[in-house]
Amino acid sequence: PNLMRTLCQRYFRRYDANGDGVLELSEAMTLIEDLQDSLGVPAVDRPTEQQVRKLVERYNQDRNDDSLSQDNFAAWFSFSLKATLAKAMPGAGAEALGACAAEDA
Repeated sequence: PNLMRTLCQRYFRRYDANGDGVLELSEAMTLIEDLQDSLGVPAVDRPTEQQVRKLVERYNQDRNDDSLSQDNFAAWFSFSLKATLAKAMPGAGAEALGACAAEDA
């Protein structure tokens, strides 16, 4: 849990470009693109802005806009990281997802 918490804090601060304490859709999109690029996910397998918007809305429980508070970010990031790992390592996806799930516990 500490590793995931630290990772979430680091990513949130890095991608909250304007420092307003929330991750807007454009900032979330940049994070997803960078994460998937760093793990070698082909561009054709990456989510569209609309898909990222829907995912942000799914985890955005205390806001009425397309942004994530730091409180909601951890769950959103955990899901996004697992999805990215599954795309990046299809053969090892279940093993990688299990490691992430253990971190969430």
